[in-house]
Amino acid sequence: MANPLLEGVRILDLTRLLPGPFCTQYFAQLGAEVIKIEEPGGGDYTRAMMPELFAVVNRGKRSITLDLRLEQDQQRFKQLVADADMVVESFRRACGKHMGGTSPLFLSRPEVNELDSRPASHPAEMHE
Repeated sequence: MANPLLEGVRILDLTRLLPGPFCTQYFAQLGAEVIKIEEPGGGDYTRAMMPELFAVVNRGKRSITLDLRLEQDQQRFKQLVADADMVVESFRRACGKHMGGTSPLFLSRPEVNELDSRPASHPAEMHE
């Protein structure tokens, strides 16, 4: 029996490796609809490195492949955001430059909650 606590809540999961997928797994367990968005050509690194673990932290989620560097996929993403309650991501700040800046993607609907699952003081970004 599904947990009804977050029933009707839609969450877009753009995370990789363990922290983000683990976080969004809790939302799925609480009844949210979680849509994992992966890039083409392999997606989440955990899928190849530890397939069993990938299956555990992504169970109960729907999945879609989008290349957010492509305008057509950015448009599809904006359509998904239009029906979402939260976006969880783990992009490096520099990645936004390759996607035309993250603001046009995430702020197409400002009332959507955005959760950044990166460490607060990521060493590669300390100089920014």
